[in-house]
Amino acid sequence: MSEGPSYRIICRKNPDYSLAIRGGYVVFAITNPCDRYQHWFKDERHGAAIKDSEGQPAFALINKATGEAIGHCPTSKPVPLIQYNVGSRDESVLWTMSKVDFDGYRHIRRVDDISVFFTARRLTVHDGHIIDLFSPTKMGEDIFDWKILEVVPSTPISFYRSSQNTVKIHCRDKFGYNLTIAKDGVTVMLVPSNPKDKYQHWIKETAYGMPVKDDQGNESFAIVSKATGKAIKHGFGKGYLVQLAPFNRNYVDASLLWTESNYRSDGFREIRMGSNISVGLHMFDADVVDCPLVGLTIKGTHEWKIEDFE
Repeated sequence: MSEGPSYRIICRKNPDYSLAIRGGYVVFAITNPCDRYQHWFKDERHGAAIKDSEGQPAFALINKATGEAIGHCPTSKPVPLIQYNVGSRDESVLWTMSKVDFDGYRHIRRVDDISVFFTARRLTVHDGHIIDLFSPTKMGEDIFDWKILEVVPSTPISFYRSSQNTVKIHCRDKFGYNLTIAKDGVTVMLVPSNPKDKYQHWIKETAYGMPVKDDQGNESFAIVSKATGKAIKHGFGKGYLVQLAPFNRNYVDASLLWTESNYRSDGFREIRMGSNISVGLHMFDADVVDCPLVGLTIKGTHEWKIEDFE
């Protein structure tokens, strides 16, 4: 089986997400062909002998990274992961797809009870949402439709593309100063603008900006240092300094994602946590320290501009 094709499982509600294993659960994750935890085997060997009440053949879905199969559970409970035994005919890990086709998408049901469907908590699709089972009690209730697609081989994406412009980030209330990384390699602060200082050059990385948006629909981005390859991280949240963490374009880390507030005519905007737009990037002690430190606050957030160096 290990030599067979790998598949990803997507939902019609938002095909930018695929099923993955995170922390022992089956969840939605932003589609990434390089993430082996999003790769599944579809074992159809028992389909000729085991069918559902509509005559649809059974199959198992086994994660390529862990060897675990998605199992049955009561409705509204997270689907379990069960170590898969190739030689077993354990029906508790077998599923079928509906005959009815919805633009190429179908329902995924328990083989032993086709009234119980794959779904997600709160019937929404977001990064990290846990997959569970749902049995509608009346006609017209929302049922997820799914498609199982073969994974197209993909070349891993490199961190930096030579054609990608670098930017400076400066604050409205500290004219002539740019965001940088201190000599200690861990502190984000503001220093006098110097285009020759490589630590003042940042990459506004928008690789996952389309599918990951904030509550106002603004696309997210990471703020990555060209010099170190590290991105600004939310850290401990409001009242604390931001942190730095290694950036990997092949893995989505929500703690590295930011969004900007809606456009202003002068180009300055708030930079907020993508997961909580009430908390934003803030310059601490601007009037006291020559090189202010940068953290997060929930009130009095400063406004910033991200633009190319002249």
